[in-house]
Amino acid sequence: MHAIAVEKFAPQAKGPLETPSRILPPAISFLLRWARQHFMLLLFILMANFGWGFILDHYDPVYSTLGVVHGAGYAAAHITRVALWVMTASALACVLLAIGFFRTRTKHIVTGIVVYAALYVIAVMALPRLFETFMVKPNELSLEMPYFNHYIAFTRKAYKLDEIQETAYPERKQEASRFK
Repeated sequence: MHAIAVEKFAPQAKGPLETPSRILPPAISFLLRWARQHFMLLLFILMANFGWGFILDHYDPVYSTLGVVHGAGYAAAHITRVALWVMTASALACVLLAIGFFRTRTKHIVTGIVVYAALYVIAVMALPRLFETFMVKPNELSLEMPYFNHYIAFTRKAYKLDEIQETAYPERKQEASRFK
């Protein structure tokens, strides 16, 4: 009878990281708590690194080979930049999860990691390519023309071709007949 009463009122273990300290010895409970804190610290560092990387990736479309010419085109300016901001915000949300801003449970952390990975595959890898294929390619000339004009204008500025003065020389009939 006494054993049944103890089992009835004893706290039940909910999972390996959420076990009450009365069930486990204090040393093992401390190790589990320390391992969870260490995992959260590593997750915080990893997600903060990913978030900073996505901020720096805003300069990456300059070297893009997605369109006809190298550099940022219509898809990079309209889709890739928005996707990078979404990924930066989701990395910040994962950082908040990792430092325990919300009441974190193991399933929330796993769900956050899975959602983050799925969002990365969809927003950063697939969406710009699909947008380029189905939206930009059919109207490529009209959508990419402003970017082509910028490429040409800034290439002329880079090589100082915009400072060259054009001079028209009159044609000499004697020299022109000699080359025919």
